[in-house]
Amino acid sequence: MPAGAVSGDQTTFTLSGFDGPGDVELFRTGSFGTPTRLWSSDEDHKTFSVGRTHMHANWAFTAAGTYRLTVIATATAGATPMAATATYTFVVGDLPEVVSTSTALTASATALRVGEPVTLTGTVTPAETDGYVEFRDGGTVLGHAPVDNGSAELVVPDLAVGAHPLTASFVPAVGNLAGGSTSASVAVTVTDDSGVEFGIAGIAESYQPGDLLQARVVGATAVTIHVDDHGAAPRQQVTVTGETSVAVGDVATFTAEVSTATVLTSYQWFEKAPDAAEATPIPGATGREYSFTVTAGHHSRELIVAVVTPTGQIAYGPSASVTLAVDDSGGGVGATSQEVIAAVPDGTLVISVDANDQVLMSDFALSAEADRWVSTGELRPVRVTDARASAPGWTASGQVSDFVADTQTLSGRFLGWTPRVVSQPGVGAVTAGESVAPAFDSGRGLLDSSPLAIGAVGARGTSELGAGLRIEAPTDVAAGTYVATITFTAI
Repeated sequence: MPAGAVSGDQTTFTLSGFDGPGDVELFRTGSFGTPTRLWSSDEDHKTFSVGRTHMHANWAFTAAGTYRLTVIATATAGATPMAATATYTFVVGDLPEVVSTSTALTASATALRVGEPVTLTGTVTPAETDGYVEFRDGGTVLGHAPVDNGSAELVVPDLAVGAHPLTASFVPAVGNLAGGSTSASVAVTVTDDSGVEFGIAGIAESYQPGDLLQARVVGATAVTIHVDDHGAAPRQQVTVTGETSVAVGDVATFTAEVSTATVLTSYQWFEKAPDAAEATPIPGATGREYSFTVTAGHHSRELIVAVVTPTGQIAYGPSASVTLAVDDSGGGVGATSQEVIAAVPDGTLVISVDANDQVLMSDFALSAEADRWVSTGELRPVRVTDARASAPGWTASGQVSDFVADTQTLSGRFLGWTPRVVSQPGVGAVTAGESVAPAFDSGRGLLDSSPLAIGAVGARGTSELGAGLRIEAPTDVAAGTYVATITFTAI
């Protein structure tokens, strides 16, 4: 603590308890050998104070054996008195034989529903041994409790769904006097509200080639897990293969290769013009192969590919780029014929909004609990047009940036939405994405890409999408007009 934090820079130490075969004296020796008594177990020297210093003192005991001293330290910080108590054990002479211990664990219940507490009791033998019991769930420490007359107790309020191998380990207060010990494991099983034990169901004992295997998780409540790889390179590496030296009129085909193999089947191809600052997605180029008819404008363009998740986020990649070298020399002198090339495209998948669209949110108002600012608004129309002949289906997603007002920033996680389908080309072919709540207490809100709508196979044509928007912001956010950008993607 800094100087002056403790009143008078003084801390007082009081000998409040003593047990041992003899007496104890704590004293300091002055410059001329004169002793100053600080503590005495049999006379009225029980308290001393010391300032901000590193102090050495002398200990004297009148008989061999084990001594236990209970000490109270007191000080005042500001106007607040503070105190702490500890017991110190001294062994004078030869160490006694270390006492062997044993520990047993019991649980108030071994079958629980999620959210139900369980009381764990550790019993240590011999009962007069001082120390603590450490309760564990496998390798995870659940907590500690002091041993009182051979027993220690811990209430665990929230064991997760699944099977838990619980143990109790005794940790002696003085390692020279007693040994540690660990109980046998006690199995406690926690199920969800269905009451079914956690596991995998639906798997048959045997299958024949061509049989369909369908498995499902039972006895668990679905959660979203965010995995942070801390910047580690992914195991899957993505590369582009294909002939890069091509001529005008050729049909060029490039393939995405993934090593090691992945269960993901969606891709996104990108291209970068020679004078462009960065690569941009190629609309409709979402297969493992990408083919196109070469023109002179393709010369020196770079192609890149990435493996993406069903929501459009990059999972592996992007790959290193390959650069096209286009031969535009023509057919040569004396040619008597020309090729007529007409490529019929598969059509494209396009997501769009009106130019200069803006959403004006309502004025912020305090919530009913007066713990946050709340503002609502309506997303401007978002249109998805699928002109691909195969109509393989699509997912339209949105992701928001942080809100900025001059030098102030409000995290985009405070924005949530409730998607809806305004119009669609068929009946039931397009469904709205799930609602995303503002992440006021926890989570990431729309900072993560979230589905606005999903088009099933056959959803060809134009669909119009919308959403109700809601901001829940802290009451200490700085005043200002905050602006953020929602970026839409369709794959």
